[in-house]
Amino acid sequence: MNPTHPRLSFLSVLLLVVTAGVADAQTAASPPPGTLEQPVQLSVFEVTTERDTAYRANHAVSSNRANTSIFDTPQSITVMTEAFLRDIEALSVVEALEFIPGVTPGDAGAGGADTIQVRGQAIPETLLDNMPDLNTNVRPDPALVERVEFIKGSSSSLYGSSWPGGIVNSITKKPKAKRAFEFATQVGSDGLFRQTADFTGPVNASKTLLYRFVAAYETSDSYRDEVNSDRWTVLPAVTYIFRPGTQITASYEYLHSRQTADPFLPIFTNDTTVRLPRERFLGLTDRDFDIFKRATRVFLEHRFNGNWSMRIGYTYSTIIADKDSGQLTGQASATTRLQARRINRQYITTGTQVGQGDVFGRYATGPVSHRTLIGFDLRKQQNDLATYFRNITPANVNVDRPTYTYAYNGGVTTNIHNIAFSNSYGAYAQNQASVLQEKLQVVVGWRLDGLTQDTYTLTLPNRSSYTPPRVVTPRYAVLVHPTPETTLYATYGESFRPDVSGRPIFGTSAKLDPTTGVLKEVGGKSRFFGGRLSLDVDVFELTREGIVVADPDHANFVLQSGLERSRGYSVSFNTDPLPGLSVFGGYAYTDGKVIKDSNKALIGKPLQGTPKNSFNAFAKYRVSTGRLKGLGLGAGVRWVDDRPGATSTTLVFPGYTVVNAQVNYAWRNYAFNVAVNNVFDEYYWANVAAFNGNRAGTPLSYRASVRVRF
Repeated sequence: MNPTHPRLSFLSVLLLVVTAGVADAQTAASPPPGTLEQPVQLSVFEVTTERDTAYRANHAVSSNRANTSIFDTPQSITVMTEAFLRDIEALSVVEALEFIPGVTPGDAGAGGADTIQVRGQAIPETLLDNMPDLNTNVRPDPALVERVEFIKGSSSSLYGSSWPGGIVNSITKKPKAKRAFEFATQVGSDGLFRQTADFTGPVNASKTLLYRFVAAYETSDSYRDEVNSDRWTVLPAVTYIFRPGTQITASYEYLHSRQTADPFLPIFTNDTTVRLPRERFLGLTDRDFDIFKRATRVFLEHRFNGNWSMRIGYTYSTIIADKDSGQLTGQASATTRLQARRINRQYITTGTQVGQGDVFGRYATGPVSHRTLIGFDLRKQQNDLATYFRNITPANVNVDRPTYTYAYNGGVTTNIHNIAFSNSYGAYAQNQASVLQEKLQVVVGWRLDGLTQDTYTLTLPNRSSYTPPRVVTPRYAVLVHPTPETTLYATYGESFRPDVSGRPIFGTSAKLDPTTGVLKEVGGKSRFFGGRLSLDVDVFELTREGIVVADPDHANFVLQSGLERSRGYSVSFNTDPLPGLSVFGGYAYTDGKVIKDSNKALIGKPLQGTPKNSFNAFAKYRVSTGRLKGLGLGAGVRWVDDRPGATSTTLVFPGYTVVNAQVNYAWRNYAFNVAVNNVFDEYYWANVAAFNGNRAGTPLSYRASVRVRF
């Protein structure tokens, strides 16, 4: 049962393709060295930001896996720019995503990685450069990220296994032909100290070999008592340009993160108004999450001609996580003020290889113009999960006067040990056909996915193989431009999510079927005053079926049943009404319910943590002339309505309003910034759990930075 690392079978295929691409590039006529003034040509698989404003992007690559105008995308999509990430001094991508209408925090990660949910559905995993990104309670470092693209709704027709709520795709920083050096120091409340370095430029005179090196180090205490963390990450990357339109980029990401395991706060039965101090720590001070991540990524791009391009990608990533925590179990007693506590330790070793290929072309057949995408991906994953617990004395912690000394009580109990090997493949094709000078566009796409899985578990130690039926996920959309400034669209899409953890169902050898989802969405997008005002509206229905939940009668086992449905709409805007002034935000309404469940009492219950109403807005003014030139002032507000607790309870978490502010100043090569969070120091529940793991929002705090760029 000792796991072995996945074989590098995909790498062999990739090297063959790379060799072929290089040979093709070298046989073509190329200009002499030193004559390439702009060797990095515009790629259909990457976006350009020349026409973007500080807070508004006009193109994205996530919606169609290729550079596409957001105005011509028949789905709700939002881009968080690097300028915005810097202005709010974001330490995680989630902090920026909370300014998207309908996005709220999900379950809090005990090791510092928070999730989000949208339209009543969780999005616990993300993409990095259109490729799956491993994440086990460790947040991606924002120093590596150039922009974040967020698509609402099902996207399995292009990405395969995904959650129905949407896709979060972070775009990493790439080597550039223009030399630049940047250093930044960030400080803040609770002992935050962070340093980053970002270097890029050409290696040779002809600018055919480019590099980028990004590094970040961070250490911090927390507004939570006894909690502290440190991390460092590095991303070296190189790009070699064989000729304009043909290049290969390779990068290596290393991340080490350590943080005190924080179980956050319990709530008392049927009473979310009984507040413990938000700094109260009820875990164990000597228990940490210690996580190592390594990822190698290689991308080859080749432009066959002006209309056809190809991209091949390969990723090999590993996660080694030792998650040792003081776990809170059961419910806290409002009478005795005691909460049960024990030691829980989880070891995770995960290795994943992904090979991916896309061919994108533009062509015409008579009066019809086409944008066609054809692609495939192969994925090999091994996951070794072992969980142990150990009882301690005292077995309870007083929630008003916690202590952190203890003695072991009994031996170590193995709770779970699952080893799963999975191999999956997918092939997809999509065509966006346009007529009448692109006033009418029709999108049709399909994807075929297959999976095989071998598992070993504590309860079923013999090898168990599982090959579920192949899955076909379609995507259909119609887009109309009734005027040059307006887009109307309708979209239908499906999603699926197989369970590859190997978790067992009690009393049977049956395997879990994929969780499936369906999206129905109609909407409109408008651009006025030369693009200085954008207004987007979407109306949706989203369902999720075959949901995996914990077995309430058998610990460490799961059940699969149920159907959830979310209906609602959102309105978002982004405008530059005056020179130097940018404003964006929006409102979202979501009605989420349980439609089917094996537990009849849950039918009709609202979805956990889903507010019916939410609103957010952010505004910034930049002085461009006079003595105050370079000064910027910004403010943001987030309002979230009441949120239901777990569907098995009648809990309701109160709504909240959080106001942020920031001021910055740019002078020559220097940039100074101060961001103040929760200006009015509101106490609120940032996420909604059942009884344990509820995170109180960050109190009044600040972050400040100094950046110098050469």
